[in-house]
Amino acid sequence: MRRLVFILSLLFIPVLANAAPTNSIERSGIMEPAQVLRSGIETLTNYMNKNGNSDPAKLAQYLDQNIAPYFDFRRMASWAAGPSYRYLTKQQRAELTAGIKSEFMGALATRLTGYKRSRIEYLRPHGNLTRGNVTLGVKIHTGSGYPLRIDFKLYRGKQAWKVYDVVANGASAVSHFRNDYARKFRQRRSVSRY
Repeated sequence: MRRLVFILSLLFIPVLANAAPTNSIERSGIMEPAQVLRSGIETLTNYMNKNGNSDPAKLAQYLDQNIAPYFDFRRMASWAAGPSYRYLTKQQRAELTAGIKSEFMGALATRLTGYKRSRIEYLRPHGNLTRGNVTLGVKIHTGSGYPLRIDFKLYRGKQAWKVYDVVANGASAVSHFRNDYARKFRQRRSVSRY
């Protein structure tokens, strides 16, 4: 859990940052997913500037309604469970997805209480737009040392681009969930043997 909070603490500094020029994004030719990322950042920035973070319940509701749709928690759950995902019942899959969403959004809401403005630099996108898989990187300049690097991994779904993983300075949120799932699975197996 501490690792996830660390990852998300790095992740959501840029979400609350001031937008930078779009030169590198425009040159890359990958505008659509970049616009999705910017839209999410601007949506959250506008909310925080208007409402602050004084009411955690309202913030959590806002995040669930307006920010969560940018993420594919079902895909995160599938990756977290790995090959065992196909053996889970629909109920187990739904519970795993809900748990990941709850932990992810809860860490985000917790992190937002430490809201500080930072300058964000959008990096050149990588990936293949025609294959529907793009990584959008950002650097966050906080003025307190080296910039932080965050990579948002997106895929093109049926209706929109969705974030399926976030990597902060090399630490993947999906890897955290996978390690957590494996640990819980081992604990359940050891208990059921006795």
